[in-house]
Amino acid sequence: MSKIISLCVFLCAFAVAPVYAQEHKVVVVPLNSSQKIARSGETFAGQLSYYHQAGSTSSFGVAGASFPKPLPIGTEIPILEGLVSTSANCPGIGQAKPGYLCVYTYHTNNFDFLSYSGGSTGENRLYGFSLDIFFTSSSSQGWVLSSWAYTVP
Repeated sequence: MSKIISLCVFLCAFAVAPVYAQEHKVVVVPLNSSQKIARSGETFAGQLSYYHQAGSTSSFGVAGASFPKPLPIGTEIPILEGLVSTSANCPGIGQAKPGYLCVYTYHTNNFDFLSYSGGSTGENRLYGFSLDIFFTSSSSQGWVLSSWAYTVP
C-alpha cells in the first residue's frame, strides 16, 4: 500500500494521472477522468464541415469531432449513416438511434460520399470520430456542411 501511495504522490504532484487502490488492484485513471463517462441513451450532436480546394491532388479530405464525454469502454464502433434526408435510424437533425452516428449533410458541392478515417476504429473512437469525405472531382472545389448526432447504446 505504501508503494501505491508513493506512486500517487509522485504522479499526482506532476499531474500525470491519479492512482488509487481498488480491491487490491492498481487503477490508473486518465487525466480527463474529471469528465463523466457518457451514459446509455445520451445523445450528442454538433456540426461538421469541410472545404475542398479546387486543383487538389487528393479527392478526399478529413473532418472530425469530439464527443463532450468519453464513451464507456467497450462501446462498439458507431454505425455510420451519411445522408441528405432521414432514415429509420436517423430520424432528423439532432437525433440518432442508439449506436448510430448520423451525419445529415445539408449543403454540399462536388460531394460523393463519406466513410470512417483510419484510426476511427481504435480506442480513440471513445472520444470522437474522424471521417474521410470524398469528392466527385479533385479538380473542382467542393464542400460539405452537415450536422451529426450520436446516441450512446
